[in-house]
Amino acid sequence: MLNYWIVALPRPDMERCLEIGTFGMNYAYLLGRVQPGDKIVFIASRREWQVMAFGEVVKGHYVSSKRVFLSNAGVFEHRIDFEAKTLPLKSELDFRTIVHRLSFIGNAVKWGPYFMHAIREMAEKDWTYIRSHLPTKTSS
Repeated sequence: MLNYWIVALPRPDMERCLEIGTFGMNYAYLLGRVQPGDKIVFIASRREWQVMAFGEVVKGHYVSSKRVFLSNAGVFEHRIDFEAKTLPLKSELDFRTIVHRLSFIGNAVKWGPYFMHAIREMAEKDWTYIRSHLPTKTSS
C-alpha cells in the first residue's frame, strides 16, 4: 500500500537531506512504516514554511551510525533514502497558504505542533492538493 509523507526541517538541514537523498531521526516507530515507493513532500520549516521538493522513497527504514547530517544534535541513525525533485527557489510554494485545506491538520490556526517529529503521514488527497498548487512549470 502506497503511503504519503511530509517532512519539515529547517532549510539548511532540509538542503542537506535533499543533497544526500537521506532523511534520519532518532525514532524508529515512524520511519519503520515508510516503504519504498511511498511519496514525500519536503518543507523548509521554522519561519519559512516553503515547499522545497517532492520525492519517492527508494529504501525503507534502516539503521546507520555514519555521520552525514549537519546537526550536532545526534547521528539520527534511523533512516530512509529517497529520490527527490527540488523546486527552483522562485517556484517554492508557501505552505501557509494551503495549510488550512489539508485533512491531517486539525487546527489551521495552531498547526506547528503537527510537525513536532519532522515527519508526518498524510492522505493522498493532501499530496494531490499540495502538488496542484505548484506553479504549472514545476507540477509535472
